[in-house]
Amino acid sequence: MFIGPLIIHSVIEKYLVHGMFLLMGAVLFNVTALAMLIRPSPFSKRKETSKETESKERVTVTDTLADILHIMRNFGFMCYFFSMYAWSAAESVVMIFLPMYAEEQGSTKIQAATLFTGYGICSLISRLVIGLIAGHVNKSLLHASLLGLTAMLHLSFPSYSSEWTNQMMYSAALGLYTGGATTLLSPLTVEFLELKYLPQGFGILAMASGLAYLTVPVVSSEIVSRTGCLSYVFYLAGGMVFLGCIAALIGGVFIERRAADDHTMLEVELNDKVSHIEQLEREDLILKNGKDNETVLTGLIKNRESDVT
Repeated sequence: MFIGPLIIHSVIEKYLVHGMFLLMGAVLFNVTALAMLIRPSPFSKRKETSKETESKERVTVTDTLADILHIMRNFGFMCYFFSMYAWSAAESVVMIFLPMYAEEQGSTKIQAATLFTGYGICSLISRLVIGLIAGHVNKSLLHASLLGLTAMLHLSFPSYSSEWTNQMMYSAALGLYTGGATTLLSPLTVEFLELKYLPQGFGILAMASGLAYLTVPVVSSEIVSRTGCLSYVFYLAGGMVFLGCIAALIGGVFIERRAADDHTMLEVELNDKVSHIEQLEREDLILKNGKDNETVLTGLIKNRESDVT
């Protein structure tokens, strides 16, 4: 995002679009080679060891589907799923139509390309800041707030987009507001789901982004072709993100309920353990005092038998 748009623009001018895709494919293919060089983490090694010791347990396709159905019955997580779908939908629209819209407003091609440089710099800053404060604030409320600000930014952009400076301000603000949503992905997924469902949860959220990039650009392109006005796609993006903001707020309510239920369960377990310890201390005290040991023991045995029954 920093220098990528400028490099791609220069490559297109020199090697045309086909050459640009060829070079980008060659660069991205290095990711495969680098991934093969990653050393397994201690967690992965422990997981492999546990699989070897528990070879009788096998995860089947049926088990995976059952886990996915269990996750989809989590209404709070599905609200978060929709909010990420809306966020990805708006991002797909901006990535496709922002350069075209900037050129339509009078900016040059190089100026349109630099808009993504501003977006990338501010997105990096946002991810760092949100990562630092995420552990000290309500993450679901922070996520919904970022989506709400992004929605207002999209809806108001056509009214002040005539100059390149304003376009850069929009792109920079967009990077600030949307970068945090990516940082909050993992913490919010942990809050919505149990740890054993995290892999499936991440996969479902990735599917939300994929569905958004698959469907919304087609719809927005159809809107532009029928109306001939690129401003409508930003209204579409703003409306989608606004709906995602509402869904995120609803999902946050379920996080609070789950946290309250977990707190209540911990209090009950703690009280039970304290009561059991106090009972053992009383029994030891009675035995040490030597007051009618046989009678006391008989009463304790009867009490425990009644508890078992």
